[in-house]
Amino acid sequence: MFDGGIRMQNVGRILLDSVRQLDAEACELVNGYLSGLVGTVVNRYEDKWSAQLAERLAQHGYETQIQVPYPVQARKRCDVVARLADGSRAWIEVKTAWKSWFSRSEARQFKHNPFYRKYLFGPDDGGLDSTHSLAQDFAKLEELAPLQDHKAILLIGFDAAASPMTVEVDDLCRRLMLNEAGWTQLGPEFWPDRAYESCRICCWFWWHHG
Repeated sequence: MFDGGIRMQNVGRILLDSVRQLDAEACELVNGYLSGLVGTVVNRYEDKWSAQLAERLAQHGYETQIQVPYPVQARKRCDVVARLADGSRAWIEVKTAWKSWFSRSEARQFKHNPFYRKYLFGPDDGGLDSTHSLAQDFAKLEELAPLQDHKAILLIGFDAAASPMTVEVDDLCRRLMLNEAGWTQLGPEFWPDRAYESCRICCWFWWHHG
């Protein structure tokens, strides 16, 4: 693996470990249940999690920024940009997807989310018309991030062992032909929700250079 690939694998490893740490550190009780990441969801929670993950990268020596305008289209912003040891940058979009999860406030498992596939596949699957899907984030990075820099996506998912996200995520990877397009995948990694072990937190990291 070339040096840039090793550096990006290290970035991915830090981010995957950091998501697990953020989940483990959220130990306050919400309606009598351990919070975990699920219990920390508030307005604009993706921005909050992106900022926390940028802080974790900074603790490992990376210079980081959040909500950075893309050079060729400043009204669109990237969640996290990290500078690597060789001076290049990694433009990282942080995405979440909710297939199944345990609600602390309602003390029950949600098994069906009508927006789940839309947030993965976007308009090609009858989904969102805006730029909010995982598929559209891959396209946005390839179009807007500087050619000489690395592009990456961190997907934080919520599912159940009986209904894994891998089915849809693997399908998306095939549809977008990510391997053929030069994207490298780290993960998926899964661990149980401490408040309800039938549910899980799961993470993927993809990166691409140039």
